[in-house]
Amino acid sequence: MSGGSICSAVSVVIGRGSMLGADVTIADTDFHPIDTEDRRYRPLPEGNASDAVVIGNNVFLGTRTVVLKGVTIGDNSVIGAGSVVTRDIPGNSVAAGQPAKVIRCLSLGDAGAQQKSPQVLMRGEEWNDTDLFGQV
Repeated sequence: MSGGSICSAVSVVIGRGSMLGADVTIADTDFHPIDTEDRRYRPLPEGNASDAVVIGNNVFLGTRTVVLKGVTIGDNSVIGAGSVVTRDIPGNSVAAGQPAKVIRCLSLGDAGAQQKSPQVLMRGEEWNDTDLFGQV
């Protein structure tokens, strides 16, 4: 990790073998209330258990990725540079964008993962989780 930040009010867990590119930011808190009066004069809000961030094993976060509160990124996933991760990303996936969306499923050969054909979304297409991961 080079030049990044990890801000935790509840919990940030980073799995074994995970790599963080330059300027990655991981936060499990909003840091302040939205209301202007509260923002200036009240203490920082307490976090909830659901705000925790979990980054699985062997995950790669590209340069300037931002991971927000309540997100879980599954094992072996890759997050593209400059992405903003606002919701869970399943394991063995490539995700990118603002907000980050799954754009491809990784095949791990004989590592025991299910073999799936990669699916790349074209501009304007909606992601359908059942396309790669069965019933959701």
